[in-house]
Formats: sequence, C-alpha cells, structure tokens
Amino acid sequence: MVIRMLSDADSVAREAAAFIAGEARVAVAARGRFIFAVSGGRTPWVMLRALAGEKVPWEGVHIVQVDERVAPAGGQDRNLTHLRESLLDRTPLRPEQLYAMPVELPDLEAAATQYALISAAASVLGRVLTGTTAGALIEALGYPGFYLLTTVLALPGILLFWFMMRRGMIDRALGTAGRRD
Repeated sequence: MVIRMLSDADSVAREAAAFIAGEARVAVAARGRFIFAVSGGRTPWVMLRALAGEKVPWEGVHIVQVDERVAPAGGQDRNLTHLRESLLDRTPLRPEQLYAMPVELPDLEAAATQYALISAAASVLGRVLTGTTAGALIEALGYPGFYLLTTVLALPGILLFWFMMRRGMIDRALGTAGRRD
C-alpha cells in the first residue's frame, strides 16, 4: 500500500479522479464494464468534476448511487443532482448508466425496505453463486441483470415484510410498537 500526502483537497480530488479513471480503463478492457459506487455529500463533487475531464471509457462505466437525501428531484440537496451535473452534463455517460436510489417513491419506508432487502440479497447471492462478494456477481451479470435477478428473488420477502409492517407484526415481535426513534 502506498500512502501519499497531498497539499490540499483539490489535489486529492484530482489524484482520486486519475486513479478511478485508470481503474475504469483496466476494468473495461478486461471485463467490458466498470461499476463505480459513489458516496453522497459534498466531498465527491470536486473529484467527480475532475473525473469528467479524465480519459475514461464511459460506454462501459456504470455509476451506482449509495447515498441520497430525501429532497425534491433536481434540488441542490440531492446527491443525484450533483452526479448528473458533474458527469451526465460533461461526459458521454448515458442516464441509464446511472442507478439512483429510490427516494422519490411515495412510500419511503417501502423504498428503504426494498433497497435494504435487495442489498442483503446481493450479499447473499454474491457469496452463494460466486463464492466471493456481490461485486463479483454484478460483474458477471452486469448491473441491470443483477438488479433484475435480486429484485425477482427478493420480491416475496419484500411483500411479506411490507405486509408484516402494515399489520404491526414487526413492531410487536421486536417490542417496539408505537415507538419512534
């Protein structure tokens, strides 16, 4: 492992962008795709803008959002807004290559449950089918195929969990009925 000290945040952002671009080139050349999970908050914004200026094989890049705020579509508080402004508006990355978190659904509890169950199913399926991580399964299937597979497999569990939540069965089982944290 190499540890480097850089003088300021902009230098760190440029170095990170160059590193990610290099990894994307290697992954796309080897496997035809690079799946990049992007955190939220303000920290990645400068790096994303720097990444837009790097030599990246955008046709093989898929961006997965792993953090989002509940805010109106297009709002400046949304991480997705900044992802779109930093990458979609400045690169040939297509909108269908950006996988947003479902924070605009009317039932946020159901959306959070679905996202958690799909994430859990991804971890289990990755271990069972590849012996490694969910990332290996995503690489093998491609993100759209992986998402479809985990959604189909998780759907019965999601429906059961939703039904149990609606009936208050989860709260009663955990002894948390009526409690809001």
